[in-house]
Amino acid sequence: MNTVVKIQPNDVASITFQEASLDIWDKKYRLSAKDGSPIDKSMDDTYKRVARALADAAVEAHRIYVAEVRHPIEVRADEAHLVPWLSRRVGQPLKAPDLAPEGLKLLGGRLLSGPRGVATAFFMYEGGAGERVTLTTARAMREGETAFQWRAAGDIGAVAWIEGGLAFVVAGPAERERLDRVARRVFDAYEVASNDKK
Repeated sequence: MNTVVKIQPNDVASITFQEASLDIWDKKYRLSAKDGSPIDKSMDDTYKRVARALADAAVEAHRIYVAEVRHPIEVRADEAHLVPWLSRRVGQPLKAPDLAPEGLKLLGGRLLSGPRGVATAFFMYEGGAGERVTLTTARAMREGETAFQWRAAGDIGAVAWIEGGLAFVVAGPAERERLDRVARRVFDAYEVASNDKK
């Protein structure tokens, strides 16, 4: 069974930016070539470039830490400060969703430095066969939403999306159907929290 998530993307082109915002983007965030010519043609180009960089970093972190036997995480799941600590460092309330229905148990987490030094939360789960799945979460550069995007890097697959000011990447063995289900559970856990605030 394939799960389809329909999310209406925000059209950045329809947003009117203040001159100061454009100036800050141009001087601080826009990627330019050595000769000064712009590579990012729009804020949306910058946003997509950073989102790709986060997904790439999440896959590499997954590759590095899932191989660890003794120290795959900094803070164990049974330590009460795990989620508050990562939430504080990332700058937004986070969750370590219950993925037991997918056969995954939370081992714990760690803090990573993401693209451009952005504080990034990294939660690690383990299945009954010893397979590990990770959830990487960081603040998005802007509000907005994207559909689930699949990527594979060898034997590692990842599903990435942006929702509610956060960027998410679920990575694990390249089993697309399972990772889609896990990503949907994470998405739903944050949707419930978001609806509870309203």
